Amino acid sequence: MTSSAADELFLYKVPASVMCSFCEIMDSLDDTDWKKFASMVITDQTELRLLEQVPRRNRTQEVMWNWTQRNARLKDLMFILRKLNLLRALNIFDYWSLDYVSKLAAAQNTHPAKEPSPPPTRILPSPEHNPCEKRKLPSTDNAPNPDLPLPFPGPPPSRFNFSSICPSKASGSESSRDSTTSNTHPSIQINQ
Repeated sequence: MTSSAADELFLYKVPASVMCSFCEIMDSLDDTDWKKFASMVITDQTELRLLEQVPRRNRTQEVMWNWTQRNARLKDLMFILRKLNLLRALNIFDYWSLDYVSKLAAAQNTHPAKEPSPPPTRILPSPEHNPCEKRKLPSTDNAPNPDLPLPFPGPPPSRFNFSSICPSKASGSESSRDSTTSNTHPSIQINQ
């Protein structure tokens, strides 16, 4: 694997520690060299003049932030640094990209790329073996007529404790029992 894998990275993917070291070196340049660098990165003269007003120790950071937001790549920065013969700054990215590529290669060697296997073929069951399919019931003479309404359910079991469900209405007196039975459905009867 060549360093071109690192060269194609966007600048925002470069670690902050690497960019910080780069900015420190660039901020230490004299004004003439720094302006040559900045004018190759920022082509708009008005924007460049505004960035020159930034304090000396932060000016490269501001230029790089602006350029990074425009999706600049590492190869673009390295091209500029080679053209201006700024070798100290260039070495930071050269060493980092070698380390990046070696880690990337090591990661690929530990997880070798497999050829994608074809998706498994699914055999659909035949309709007579499909448990989810609705099965027709055999026709009988005793089958219920779907047009007739179903009967109401029977009364509750005798062990049903009415007081546990409605404690406010349950009472030992007959009068309260009569009042509760009058409020129930006609098919529900309470055993007395």
